[in-house]
Amino acid sequence: MALRKTKNSNNDNNSSEKKGISSFIIVFVIMLVVFLLGAGLAFGYFKFFAADKQGSQKESEKEIILSGMELGDIVVNLDGSDGHFLKTKIVIEYPKDKKIEEMVKEKKSHIIETVLVTLREKTIEEVSPPNATEKLKEELINSINNRLNEKVVKNIIFTQYIVQ
Repeated sequence: MALRKTKNSNNDNNSSEKKGISSFIIVFVIMLVVFLLGAGLAFGYFKFFAADKQGSQKESEKEIILSGMELGDIVVNLDGSDGHFLKTKIVIEYPKDKKIEEMVKEKKSHIIETVLVTLREKTIEEVSPPNATEKLKEELINSINNRLNEKVVKNIIFTQYIVQ
């Protein structure tokens, strides 16, 4: 009888070991499926959704191609100063379009006059600080576009900027 009990206890041990191994395999398979599902979702998001956002930004940047025109040397006496002046070279940028290019060429003298008048009204304090050029660019863009009655000028580049 002792032998039979031993056989039964061995069968119980084998069945409990099989249950332990099978439950381990089931847990492992579930974890593997969850991991693969998460990896697939992350891959899909970065492949399709994040790429669309970057692509739309690149397309909007590519849509507007700018052309430029140099206005030449501009030297003005600053307002309220004793002999202080501003010497600059300016390039205006506008969308590359035949109609706009023709209009800018025709109105070049009006654009230069607007720049001169705007710069003459500035004091030494308004043109000297390091961040003065950004404010000046915005003001010049607005003044030129108001003079042309259209929003033609998109950017201004100072290729030379000397204050004395």
